[in-house]
Amino acid sequence: NTHTQHTQFYHGHLRHINPFGNVGGFSGVFVCGDQPLCCMIGSRRELRIHRVSCGGATNHFAAFSNAVCKQGFVVYTRQGHMTIAMLDTAVNADNLWPLRKTPLRQSPFHIAYHHETQTLPLVTAQAYHNVFAAATHNEPPPPPTEDVPMEETKNPRFIPPQDLKFVMHLVSPVSWHIIPATTVEFEPYEHVSAFKVVNLKAQQHISGLRGYVAVGLTTVLGEEIACKGRIVVYDILEVVPEPGQPLTKNKFKVLFFSLVGLFASLLSHPNSVHSLNLSLFSFSPALARNCARCSKKGR
Repeated sequence: NTHTQHTQFYHGHLRHINPFGNVGGFSGVFVCGDQPLCCMIGSRRELRIHRVSCGGATNHFAAFSNAVCKQGFVVYTRQGHMTIAMLDTAVNADNLWPLRKTPLRQSPFHIAYHHETQTLPLVTAQAYHNVFAAATHNEPPPPPTEDVPMEETKNPRFIPPQDLKFVMHLVSPVSWHIIPATTVEFEPYEHVSAFKVVNLKAQQHISGLRGYVAVGLTTVLGEEIACKGRIVVYDILEVVPEPGQPLTKNKFKVLFFSLVGLFASLLSHPNSVHSLNLSLFSFSPALARNCARCSKKGR
């Protein structure tokens, strides 16, 4: 009874709202409790409310700053743990959601989330100068090259055309950087026109479904040549990481491949799948809408 009365007396004198003047360049109040909140105002002079994960319910908060932890804070939890921390300088908290930018040096086009491995498949493209001879229906397109063999290019005022080179990466949610040795380069003149993580039947999974990365590719060679495409389904596997690189535990593996004679524009999948089926909506050069289905059974 004495311990209970002491606990009630102790909690009755808690200061649940703690103002602070300069924590990471912000001023505001910290609300202690089971779900601690931080209400702060930054350089934009707008109120921002963010949840704070401190390892549980908090009882006390105070601003703290020294040579090691500049403009930081101290939090004391109900479990008796004291945490000294500071705001991450790589995260911009002066937004509705905390924002963090990761440089890619390329243009992002598609991104998805793979639940089983908790990774982010990402499709990017980079422009390059591509000068090639006109392809025909009977001749395959030449590979892209940086060399300029045409006579027009001898003029110093000639502007070479640009094309996009699409690649697929795997991003780690731990470091928010591209995982090494996971880049998949697509064929020249192929554009990623559809990208989605689809849940398909898998016997090795407990729930019976597993997420696969489905990519719809379209070969674009100009207005006079009909577009062709293909569908590739990738699985993200967990492998033994390389020494000194713990993030290299995930790899792409081609699970399914199918050629499509039309323009791949949209990928979807049914809710109950008994085989690897993908619904593909395609467009012919005459803009006639068709529907094609590719399936993988017994492979």
